[in-house]
Amino acid sequence: IFEYRDHGFGLPLPEGVQVREAGIGTAAASAQDGQLTASAGNTSMVLVWTSSEATAETSLQGAFQVLAASQPEMTFQPLSEGKFKVDSQDAAYGAFGALNKDKLVLGVGVVGGWTCADGRSYALTVAGDDLTQVQSSFAGFTGSFRCSA
Repeated sequence: IFEYRDHGFGLPLPEGVQVREAGIGTAAASAQDGQLTASAGNTSMVLVWTSSEATAETSLQGAFQVLAASQPEMTFQPLSEGKFKVDSQDAAYGAFGALNKDKLVLGVGVVGGWTCADGRSYALTVAGDDLTQVQSSFAGFTGSFRCSA
């Protein structure tokens, strides 16, 4: 495990995973906003951060809306939702199943949102085809995330 900390926060990632970053509306990510993507096996992760002070629920809803808009051929079926903590900050999550037009489950995912004391809001999506792996990855990312690194 190594800690990604290029933009002032700390995110644990498996050793050897290739991380790609991009800005939001610009080519480059910054401390104010950006997105990271990474994948290993059949599990992928997207972390988006912005300098808007959104609530945990608003970050979660925004991430879910972006996900649904990016995959219009799929239906996202909510499975569960709840609250938890990320680096002592209030957070919210929602788990979902991804179904095709024939209602066959193609994958599962968890989306989480939180805001750190510095005002940056985060939305994390972990998706894949194995529920146990997705849940484990989400718990690992959020359980060791640091608002300041």
